[in-house]
This record gives sequence, C-alpha cells and structure tokens, in this order.
Amino acid sequence: MVILYADNILILAPSITGLERMLHACERELHCLDMAINFKKTCCMRIGPRCDINCAKIVNLTGKDLPWVTDIRYLGIHIVRSRLFKCSLDMAKRSFYRAANAVFGKTLQNFKLGHSAILPGTALF
Repeated sequence: MVILYADNILILAPSITGLERMLHACERELHCLDMAINFKKTCCMRIGPRCDINCAKIVNLTGKDLPWVTDIRYLGIHIVRSRLFKCSLDMAKRSFYRAANAVFGKTLQNFKLGHSAILPGTALF
C-alpha cells in the first residue's frame, strides 16, 4: 500500500522483500516523471510481533542502504516501532507546553494535561 499526501510518500508492505519491491517501483515511476526520492529523509521501520529483530538491508536502485529506525515522523505524527501500530504524543505535548509557556510564562511548568483543562480565557479539550 502506498499513501501519498503532497510530496510525502508512505509505503506499507507485509514483508521486507515486498517493501523493497514497492520502493523500486516508486523510484522507477518517479524517474519517469523526472522526480526523485530524497534518500536523506528516507528510512524504514518495522511494526509487528517481530519488530525487535534485526532486518535485512533495503537497498534503493542506486545501491544505497536505507536505515532502520525506531520512530518516524509523518505529517507531524510520530509513529513508533512496536508490536502494534502506535503513535507517540510526546512531541505534540512538548510543543503544546512550549507554546503555552511562551504565552502564559512559566505558570504551566507543573501543569498536567488531563481530559480537559481551563487556562485563563482558554478552554482546551
């Protein structure tokens, strides 16, 4: 499965061999359109029961190995390596607290985010 949004591509495959084949197919199609994948921003991650096992190298058509990582940022969402599909909200929380602290000062330093919270003049859900 290939998920496209603007200039972002996410390739999902049931096997490492399938992933490499789909990568090569995308590379060939993009080459026909006079485009290329930026391999400085390209990486692989495994999700499933065998996520902790070392994977075989995936090589692009030019012979460069793609790195295996433990988390990926796709459209602002951090997806983490796990036995089940899982997203991390740590970066979103950090960004929220950073912005709130910039607006309200250090009043939110010990603030814990629950289901809802009320700040001066603002309701957050």
